[in-house]
Amino acid sequence: MAEPWPTTRLCCVGAGKRFKRFRLMPSSVIRSFHYDPAAHTLDVQFVSGRRYAYLDVPEREVEAMRRATSKGGFFNRRIRDRYRFERR
Repeated sequence: MAEPWPTTRLCCVGAGKRFKRFRLMPSSVIRSFHYDPAAHTLDVQFVSGRRYAYLDVPEREVEAMRRATSKGGFFNRRIRDRYRFERR
C-alpha cells in the first residue's frame, strides 16, 4: 500500500549529528513523526520546528495515528496531555 505522503527526509539531530528518518505528510500542525518501537517513543516535529519525544506510547496508538486522516486532530485527542514528553 502506498504511503499517503510522498517520501521521507533525513534530519540531523542532536549534538552527535545523528541522522533520523522522519515521515513527511500534509498537516497544518505536524511536520513529521517517527516511532521507535523498542523504546515506545514517538518523536513529533511540529511545523513550528519544535520537536518532542512522547514516552511510553503503545504501538497501536501510533498505527492509529498513521491511519488517521487528520494527524493533528488525532494527536490532540489521543497523544497530547496523555503521555509524558521531553522537548528535544
